[in-house]
Amino acid sequence: MGSTLTPAQAAPARAQAKVYLTTSVTQWSHYQPNLHSHAGTLYAGRNYFYCWTAGDWYSNNGHISGAWLRTDDDSGHRNVYVNMVNLSDTDFWRAQDMLPQC
Repeated sequence: MGSTLTPAQAAPARAQAKVYLTTSVTQWSHYQPNLHSHAGTLYAGRNYFYCWTAGDWYSNNGHISGAWLRTDDDSGHRNVYVNMVNLSDTDFWRAQDMLPQC
Protein backbone atom coordinates (compact mmCIF):
# COMPACT_ATOMS: atom_id res chain seq x y z
CA MET A 1 0.00 0.00 0.00
CA GLY A 2 1.41 3.37 -0.99
CA SER A 3 0.83 6.68 0.67
CA THR A 4 -0.70 9.68 -1.06
CA LEU A 5 1.53 12.74 -1.33
CA THR A 6 0.33 16.29 -1.66
CA PRO A 7 1.55 18.15 -4.77
CA ALA A 8 3.93 20.14 -2.58
CA GLN A 9 5.43 16.96 -1.13
CA ALA A 10 5.67 15.38 -4.57
CA ALA A 11 7.38 18.46 -6.05
CA PRO A 12 10.46 17.75 -8.13
CA ALA A 13 13.69 17.60 -6.18
CA ARG A 14 15.41 20.00 -8.59
CA ALA A 15 16.05 23.44 -7.21
CA GLN A 16 13.81 26.21 -8.44
CA ALA A 17 14.93 29.81 -8.70
CA LYS A 18 13.42 32.16 -6.15
CA VAL A 19 11.55 35.19 -7.47
CA TYR A 20 11.10 37.96 -4.92
CA LEU A 21 7.76 39.78 -4.86
CA THR A 22 6.06 42.05 -2.33
CA THR A 23 2.97 40.93 -0.43
CA SER A 24 0.71 43.68 0.92
CA VAL A 25 -1.15 41.54 3.45
CA THR A 26 -0.12 38.99 6.10
CA GLN A 27 -1.93 35.80 5.11
CA TRP A 28 -2.40 32.12 5.76
CA SER A 29 -0.40 29.67 3.72
CA HIS A 30 -1.99 26.45 2.46
CA TYR A 31 -0.78 22.89 1.83
CA GLN A 32 -2.85 22.77 -1.37
CA PRO A 33 -3.87 25.61 -3.73
CA ASN A 34 -7.24 25.98 -2.03
CA LEU A 35 -8.85 27.78 0.89
CA HIS A 36 -9.33 24.69 3.09
CA SER A 37 -5.81 23.47 3.83
CA HIS A 38 -4.29 26.02 6.22
CA ALA A 39 -0.61 25.49 6.94
CA GLY A 40 0.89 28.58 8.57
CA THR A 41 1.48 32.30 8.02
CA LEU A 42 3.29 34.37 5.41
CA TYR A 43 3.98 37.89 6.65
CA ALA A 44 3.48 40.96 4.50
CA GLY A 45 6.66 42.28 2.90
CA ARG A 46 9.27 41.03 0.46
CA ASN A 47 8.88 37.27 -0.01
CA TYR A 48 10.20 34.70 -2.46
CA PHE A 49 8.15 32.40 -4.65
CA TYR A 50 9.06 29.42 -6.81
CA CYS A 51 6.19 28.98 -9.27
CA TRP A 52 2.44 29.36 -9.74
CA THR A 53 -0.41 26.90 -10.26
CA ALA A 54 -4.17 27.05 -10.74
CA GLY A 55 -6.45 26.48 -7.77
CA ASP A 56 -9.50 27.89 -5.99
CA TRP A 57 -10.54 31.39 -6.98
CA TYR A 58 -10.16 33.93 -4.20
CA SER A 59 -10.93 37.63 -3.81
CA ASN A 60 -9.06 39.98 -1.46
CA ASN A 61 -6.90 43.11 -1.47
CA GLY A 62 -8.86 44.53 -4.45
CA HIS A 63 -7.98 41.55 -6.70
CA ILE A 64 -9.48 38.23 -7.72
CA SER A 65 -7.43 35.26 -8.91
CA GLY A 66 -7.26 31.49 -9.22
CA ALA A 67 -3.46 31.53 -9.32
CA TRP A 68 -1.57 30.25 -6.27
CA LEU A 69 2.12 30.82 -5.63
CA ARG A 70 4.41 28.19 -4.08
CA THR A 71 6.68 29.48 -1.31
CA ASP A 72 8.07 28.68 2.13
CA ASP A 73 6.10 30.45 4.85
CA ASP A 74 7.22 32.25 8.01
CA SER A 75 5.94 29.39 10.19
CA GLY A 76 8.55 26.98 8.81
CA HIS A 77 6.36 25.17 6.26
CA ARG A 78 8.04 24.49 2.93
CA ASN A 79 6.39 24.24 -0.49
CA VAL A 80 3.11 25.77 0.58
CA TYR A 81 0.80 28.04 -1.40
CA VAL A 82 -0.68 31.52 -1.11
CA ASN A 83 -3.12 33.08 -3.54
CA MET A 84 -1.58 35.89 -5.55
CA VAL A 85 -4.35 38.39 -4.67
CA ASN A 86 -2.32 39.63 -1.71
CA LEU A 87 0.65 40.75 -3.80
CA SER A 88 1.29 44.47 -4.19
CA ASP A 89 -0.60 45.99 -7.13
CA THR A 90 2.53 46.11 -9.30
CA ASP A 91 3.58 42.52 -8.53
CA PHE A 92 0.01 41.20 -8.93
CA TRP A 93 0.02 42.19 -12.60
CA ARG A 94 3.44 40.69 -13.40
CA ALA A 95 3.77 37.62 -11.14
CA GLN A 96 2.58 35.02 -13.65
CA ASP A 97 4.99 36.38 -16.26
CA MET A 98 7.91 36.22 -13.84
CA LEU A 99 7.23 32.76 -12.37
CA PRO A 100 7.17 29.39 -14.13
CA GLN A 101 4.08 27.24 -13.86
CA CYS A 102 4.47 24.49 -11.23
